[in-house]
Amino acid sequence: MCRILAIALLFAGGGCGDTTPATLGPTMKYEKKFGAIPLFAPCTEEQLTAFEGELGASLPEDYRAFLMEWNGVYFENEDAAFLLKNSEDDQTDCFVTRLYGLMEAEARYDIRKMQAGYAFNERVPDNILAIGNNSSWCHLCISISGPDRGAIYFWDPGEPWEPDGKNVPTREWMDPVADNFAEFWQIIYARPPYEP
Repeated sequence: MCRILAIALLFAGGGCGDTTPATLGPTMKYEKKFGAIPLFAPCTEEQLTAFEGELGASLPEDYRAFLMEWNGVYFENEDAAFLLKNSEDDQTDCFVTRLYGLMEAEARYDIRKMQAGYAFNERVPDNILAIGNNSSWCHLCISISGPDRGAIYFWDPGEPWEPDGKNVPTREWMDPVADNFAEFWQIIYARPPYEP
């Protein structure tokens, strides 16, 4: 009887010391949205483990699951829009055109390559990883360690866009979007047509 209960708790996402919701487990499935096209073939466990070794941190489980299923996407039909957390009701939609994946370190839209663009990795704290962008090269980011591990942010440094050679890591241009990647995937919607 105890064994049956333990198995039931395991599949429900419960168990001793486990407070992670079942929906954030590695078997989570991300439904297709807005004509999403995978950027690369699904990640393997070996690729993810090697990447985590490079980072010196483990990726949040829900984002790991996304990479194993989709490994980056391009939203072909409409951009994926979202609002910032705690925003005003009349806030303009933020959006992303693609989410990065893992292929080769120098491949276009590979997560590793995108960290260096416009000195992003010099302008944010070490625990922040760029995981997507839009046509204005604002980044969608995820925290990979610390008290906000798993949280999703939108990084928009404003103008001027080019680094000035005096980069200091800061959260100044980061606005919270969601508590985790699974929540981000749930809240995105098709970006409304632009109206000047």
